[in-house]
Amino acid sequence: MEAVVSTQSTGTFQLSILFQFNHRDSLTFLELQTNTMIEKEKLDQYVKQLVGFNVLAVSGNGGKDTEIQLTDTIQLNLSYSNRKIRVNLALPLKSETKQETEQAHQSVKDDRMLVIQACIVRTMKSRKQLKHALLLAEVMQQLQNFQPSVPAIKKCIGILIEKDYIERLDGENDTYQYRA
Repeated sequence: MEAVVSTQSTGTFQLSILFQFNHRDSLTFLELQTNTMIEKEKLDQYVKQLVGFNVLAVSGNGGKDTEIQLTDTIQLNLSYSNRKIRVNLALPLKSETKQETEQAHQSVKDDRMLVIQACIVRTMKSRKQLKHALLLAEVMQQLQNFQPSVPAIKKCIGILIEKDYIERLDGENDTYQYRA
């Protein structure tokens, strides 16, 4: 069977890793890190990508699912072949984990709650006294960056009542008054 010549499309960091194998067939992870000067975490991800494409192989304790150790040996797969004429090895790295994404969403949610509270306080400070439905409408109208949900606004009203910024009028549960 005739060998197929293929074009490999890689990113800069992947290419710098592959260049290290121009004169040697195997390197330790530490040598690879020293020669390329790529951060350990990123280098680990790039090497795992190349291992996934069967361009490189890892011998030692590290592998696809575990973190590659500094003493693990990275070997060039000399029997690598691909039937495709053009192979794209340049895939984006996972930059955020699920936990970081959840933290970012929680941070945004907390910031929005503070913005809603500030809007309620501004509105009540200017109006002094307002019915519940009018306060909800006013807050929703003023907040242009995002559309707050009614339960979120109610929760913020409850927080502000606890903090003594506003209070319910005696005898009228649906009317709020600003406390200076």
